[in-house]
Amino acid sequence: MKNIFLVLITIALGWAFHQLLPWWAIAVAGFTVGVMNDKTGWTIFAISFLGGAILWGGKSLWMNQLNDGILADKMAQLFGVGSGWMMVLITFLVGGLFAGLGGISGWSLRRVLFGLVS
Repeated sequence: MKNIFLVLITIALGWAFHQLLPWWAIAVAGFTVGVMNDKTGWTIFAISFLGGAILWGGKSLWMNQLNDGILADKMAQLFGVGSGWMMVLITFLVGGLFAGLGGISGWSLRRVLFGLVS
C-alpha cells in the first residue's frame, strides 16, 4: 500500500514540477522520492519508473485522443517507428526511464549522505 502511495506522490510531484521546469522535471520527481525513502534500489527504481510512465504515458495518451492521433502519427513518420500508438508507448517508456533513473540517483545520494555505502 505504501508503494502505491509513493507512485502517486511521484505522479503528483512530476505534475507539479512540470509546471515550473522543462521536460526533465520527471527525473527531479523521481529523485525526490528516492531521497526520501529507505527502500531498496530496485524498489525505488520501480516506483519511480511506474510513476513517471503513468504521468508521461497518460498525458501522451490524452493528447493523442484530443487530436485524433494526428500529431503522434506525424511524429511516428518523422522517427520511422510505425504508428502513432508506438509513439505513445515510447513516451510511456521514456518517462518511466527518466523517473526511474532519477529515483535511483536519489536513493544513491541518500546512501552516500547517511554513510550506508561500505
